[in-house]
Amino acid sequence: MKRSFLFVLITTFMIGILSISTFAQSNIDLEKKWSRIQVDKNSATPIDPNYKYVPSPPVYRKYDIGATDALVMPNYRVFPGTNSTQSELSIDIHPLNPAIMFASANATNWPFSTIYGTGVYWTTNAGTNWTGFNNPPFGTNSGDPASAIGTNGYFYEGYISNSGGMGVSISTNNGFTWTSSTASSMSSDDKNHLMVDKKVGSLYENRVYNTWTDFNGGANNNQVVFKYSTNFGSSWSALVNLSGSLSPGSHAQGCNVQTGPNGEVYVTFAIYDGWPGGEDAIGLQIYRWWSNMD
Repeated sequence: MKRSFLFVLITTFMIGILSISTFAQSNIDLEKKWSRIQVDKNSATPIDPNYKYVPSPPVYRKYDIGATDALVMPNYRVFPGTNSTQSELSIDIHPLNPAIMFASANATNWPFSTIYGTGVYWTTNAGTNWTGFNNPPFGTNSGDPASAIGTNGYFYEGYISNSGGMGVSISTNNGFTWTSSTASSMSSDDKNHLMVDKKVGSLYENRVYNTWTDFNGGANNNQVVFKYSTNFGSSWSALVNLSGSLSPGSHAQGCNVQTGPNGEVYVTFAIYDGWPGGEDAIGLQIYRWWSNMD
């Protein structure tokens, strides 16, 4: 008996937004691809090499949200230190054990001389203690972190590889050891996101979804694209163009992927009809799966 899965487009939305914005870094670099960690050679602000991280005051705030209250803790650094930087944090919670959390960040040494890439950090006791590495245990890379945990407890970390493609590293034992795979071997991928289907008992449970913008020229140039893995990130499907049907005038990027209760896959991203500026709409692609038996 052979089971095959078909990937079918169900719905495409294009949602207009009222304001036009530009990237926070657009005053530094007008290229569309800017998430890859790089040295800002135009920075005019002197950097104090003696800077030390100072944690926030331990103030808790309680908010009345109806039938119950929410207790909000202060911001804090999950893996503090004075010899590294951490930015663009990504974090996920184990769907069956909320005491386990997995996080990542763009990391360098401090004072800066070396780009590490995606540092990874995890806790198994609800944040009381964290373990991890600023210098990633699976090798340096070009950053843009995206963290996810499956129902089986596997950690997945997506990032831009040193060559400019899409890398994914996986740990099956709470960060003790890591293996890596290549979702894309191209040279100009950017602004990725990663998610795992966490519906227990679903046909699609623990399927891994990886999406990013392709800036490599060719048929998919300037478009948000997509791949999935049915074997825990070991290998990846053929590339799917998500944003081409919406015909962005310039490009599409800033993707975010999430799954629904019945195997649906939702991917949102910004539509740019001009550059710089021109962030004119939000694209939403909704997919569903079904299986054929033969």
